[in-house]
Amino acid sequence: MPPAALTIQGQLQLPASAPAAAEAVVELRDTTDDHVLTEQRQLLREAGDTLPFGLQVPRGRLIPGHTFSVRGALLAQGWAQWLSEPVAVDVQRSSIDLGTLVLTPARRPLAFATHIDCGGRLFSVGMAGDLLTLRDGDRSVALQAVPTAAGERLEAVGDASTFVHTRGRAATVGAGGVVYTGCSLLR
Repeated sequence: MPPAALTIQGQLQLPASAPAAAEAVVELRDTTDDHVLTEQRQLLREAGDTLPFGLQVPRGRLIPGHTFSVRGALLAQGWAQWLSEPVAVDVQRSSIDLGTLVLTPARRPLAFATHIDCGGRLFSVGMAGDLLTLRDGDRSVALQAVPTAAGERLEAVGDASTFVHTRGRAATVGAGGVVYTGCSLLR
């Protein structure tokens, strides 16, 4: 008979630049329903290269046929500044040792973001602090509204070739000297 709970253990590899006021979080997520089943939170109190973690979840909460993953994060100044890649876990096992989850720098999410799909190339427009921003992969540019007769046009400050022009749910995006037409706003 399997144990009444699934046990998952491992350690987070901490970044050398982690602030002392950071909080480490490791979560087990039901990726089918996209909700957290259990998590462990720890404040960083002393410098170190790694931080051990252990999670337990009653087997009754593990829905057969669903998929599950574990992910680590380091929270500082109100957002996840470092993240590990999600690791799929086989919940049929009695216990799991994930080894070391490596945390890598994360970008601060845009507030009030709108995502634009241009045939599989994704762009995001939203607020980064007080600036309206266009994100194209790792590149971010500040935008400003430009008057237009139809729809709404946002252009990069000082670069009219980088823009977002929307009409309803349709969009055209200019980025890196390439114009993407037939784009659509995602909900």
